[in-house]
Amino acid sequence: MSTETDLSRERAGSLGNETLAVVRELFVLMRTTSSHSSEHPLTIQSAVNLRDLLHAAQPPFSLQFVGKAVFRDTILLPMNLEAYDCAQIVGNAMKNLEVQEVTFERIPSVDDALRFGTAIARGMNGPSDVLGLLRIDGMRWREILNVAGSDGELIDPSMFALTQITLALAEAERLPAATGESWPWVKGVSVIRRLERALAADSQAAIRVIDLAPGDWNVARRAVAAALDVLLVLRMLEVSNSTARAAAHAVLILGINGLRARGGVPLVLAAETALPAILRSPATSRGGVEPHRLRTSAILHGLVRPDKKDGPRVIPLVDLCYELAKARTPEAVPFDLTRVDLLAMATAQAGRRFDAGWVSALITVCGVMPPGCFVLLPDGRIGTVMDAGDSGDPFRPRVMVDGVIFVPDAPLSPMSPAAMQAGG
Repeated sequence: MSTETDLSRERAGSLGNETLAVVRELFVLMRTTSSHSSEHPLTIQSAVNLRDLLHAAQPPFSLQFVGKAVFRDTILLPMNLEAYDCAQIVGNAMKNLEVQEVTFERIPSVDDALRFGTAIARGMNGPSDVLGLLRIDGMRWREILNVAGSDGELIDPSMFALTQITLALAEAERLPAATGESWPWVKGVSVIRRLERALAADSQAAIRVIDLAPGDWNVARRAVAAALDVLLVLRMLEVSNSTARAAAHAVLILGINGLRARGGVPLVLAAETALPAILRSPATSRGGVEPHRLRTSAILHGLVRPDKKDGPRVIPLVDLCYELAKARTPEAVPFDLTRVDLLAMATAQAGRRFDAGWVSALITVCGVMPPGCFVLLPDGRIGTVMDAGDSGDPFRPRVMVDGVIFVPDAPLSPMSPAAMQAGG
């Protein structure tokens, strides 16, 4: 063990009680803000207490909330029952805000402590992107991806992506489909965040899993696939997380409301069906409707009123991904299309039915031979594309054939099971 690690462990141990006092006061500040308001004298006093306790805990240091444990600079802190209960509530709230680590580089002011406490209190109500919009000098926070499992080993990125996609599909199955119920925003955001985590861990695996998962291409699966495509494109273009999340959530809502067992309703009709459901959902924030809901609703409004020139710029991408999800199970034929079929269809209609720029972006991020597609090898065998590999040749991706994964020596040809069934 290095001297630096020894010193870090000694420091974390010697300041363990002071650090846990910070966690307890974070809990008090959250509760006070939630039950009263940020202007209430009790809330302000809690912010003062948090500032003083941070001084005693001696920044700089980082707090990690992983599983049911709390760490200071990655050193586990022992907790009694009271501290454990407080830590679980704080940790769960931060998880809803996509944060597992908070770094205090220096002692914040009372106003900044109050702003942070008010923000994490929002996490007690469910998922929110409020921390993505907050900036406080001397403080940082982040999500910890691929956290260690029970055996202490890091989870394999592809397995992590598989798990997140599988959970997203299961959650989407429980979303109300054109039933007249109000839209469950918290559950919808949960699906989108699982897709975000899957893409952050291994985007190629995420595409492969969604395309090759067993089972039918039902409404929920196609809606999730459309949301994944939106995130893929906007992530590649480095669009802000808030915009990407709203666009993906919009197409998820459209898919759940507009897709049918085969095909689906026109995009505008899907938006018209969805709007009453999202407007009936009650606001959960003390400050009114939160920004994510406003952004998502603006996209759906823009689809209902396409003549508006100042509508959200992502609308053509939402249109493209919804229509491809609808075309995945054509009404006129008894078989489903593959991603290769859909990209070929989009290419054929680029510049006419679909925006050529967004089509190009989707093809770029998926690849000429996207993960999950079937390919024909020179020797006549059929393989499945795993990812782009490291050959540098888009026609020589990494493939799996008969359980063996390798990069072929010669270029491959994409195959369309749908075209074969149609006699092509």
